Amino acid sequence: SSGINAEWPLRPGVVVGRMQEGQYTQTIYNYIKQGQYVEAIDCLLPEYENNNTSRAALSLLGYCYYQIGDFVSAADCYGQLIQIFPEHEQYKIYYAQSLQKSCQYEAAMKASFTVDNPTFKEKVVKLQAAIKYDEDDLPGAKSMVEQCSSDDPDTENNLGCLLVKEKRYAEACKKFNAAMNVKGYQPHLSYNIALCHYYMKQYALALKNIADIIEKRKKYRLRLCVDTTA
Repeated sequence: SSGINAEWPLRPGVVVGRMQEGQYTQTIYNYIKQGQYVEAIDCLLPEYENNNTSRAALSLLGYCYYQIGDFVSAADCYGQLIQIFPEHEQYKIYYAQSLQKSCQYEAAMKASFTVDNPTFKEKVVKLQAAIKYDEDDLPGAKSMVEQCSSDDPDTENNLGCLLVKEKRYAEACKKFNAAMNVKGYQPHLSYNIALCHYYMKQYALALKNIADIIEKRKKYRLRLCVDTTA
């Protein structure tokens, strides 16, 4: 199903310390670049076992676990990072986001309140809206979404997701198209549009959008996100 847009764009992380060993590091980044996250994890685990406080190993492991959908392991990595490197606020967001993805909503909400940097305020509000949405607290989600900037195309997407929940599919479709007009092609927006057409029994239009996703995924090697993404 479609879902509120809250996903902070996770980064693979900065390689520091022992991992600056030329070919080893290059091999890991090549695996990540090619989307071979399981192979990257297999390379990273010995490094982590050798040094379980390695920022490089933990951040790369967290990123790779997240990409393969092992959100519990991703949350474990980011939880360790925020204990070891509390000054890096982005890890708190990644941690909360991983908890949300693993359906640990109460823990995710609690973690989101630990982010103090005002730079991340809107990201945190989006994440809190997504948590409320996943819990089917639609009034709470709507209240959070309405705190976000009306100029942010994610706000249009998120309002569209709420309209889908209310079965107001034509209005939702307009919101998703408005977001697409600002952000350009995004697979999750195309999916949301397809979903609206499907619910309205406009099957040809639904199939067209799904075909576009498949074609563009082949071209750009995109990861298909059908719920919370940014």
